Amino acid sequence: MINNKSQGKKTHSYRPNFRVSVIIVNDKEEILLVQHKKGQRYYWVLPGGRIEYGENFASCAVRELKEETNLDIRFGKPIHELAKVTLYPPVADQIIEAYQNGFKEMKYLGNLWV
Repeated sequence: MINNKSQGKKTHSYRPNFRVSVIIVNDKEEILLVQHKKGQRYYWVLPGGRIEYGENFASCAVRELKEETNLDIRFGKPIHELAKVTLYPPVADQIIEAYQNGFKEMKYLGNLWV
């Protein structure tokens, strides 16, 4: 949301909303998760969050991990590259269409697992 002070009302920003998640695996092959609360329910997720304007993926990952876990990390060279990504639910066509048409409206596409 953008606060439009001249008219005293909030309007939506239609710029893309990109997020990152950080996967940390220890020597025991355990994955680090963080606990969040929504209403009265708790759930576990990978640390991460929204990329801020002007931020790249790596700096967002460093910032979000620090905010959520107080861990300091540095990015080196990638150790793995994904050859194939499958989206669930299959929303790739809607994302491409929205990007090509200028993100005219906000629309919930469901949870995305990669």
